Amino acid sequence: MKSFILWVLIFCVIPLLAFAQEVFKDNFPNGKPELRWAAFPFFNLDNLEGKKVSDAPDGDGGIGVLGNKNVGGFASLSYAVTPEVENFYLEAYLYCPVTEEEKGPLVGNCFFNRSCSW
Repeated sequence: MKSFILWVLIFCVIPLLAFAQEVFKDNFPNGKPELRWAAFPFFNLDNLEGKKVSDAPDGDGGIGVLGNKNVGGFASLSYAVTPEVENFYLEAYLYCPVTEEEKGPLVGNCFFNRSCSW
């Protein structure tokens, strides 16, 4: 039995630990950010903030909100300050308000590729 447990550790558990991936997430529990967020340069200097809401999609009482209070009428962009990552995927809930007005809010996700030039 001891040799079986040792075999499982050597050939199953240890290799899986080598491929463990770091997870960066922010659910804004009770309206508080879990990650450090920063305003993206060359856009409005607004930053993503947490907001307390009782009907958050994941049930933890908070969401992230990015407004454009500093200038108004133009897109704001904010990013989570994390180490550089490769081979990643993103899961997100986006709230997209619908308006009958001529103008409405911009909603979306953005990915920055360091090899791109601005």
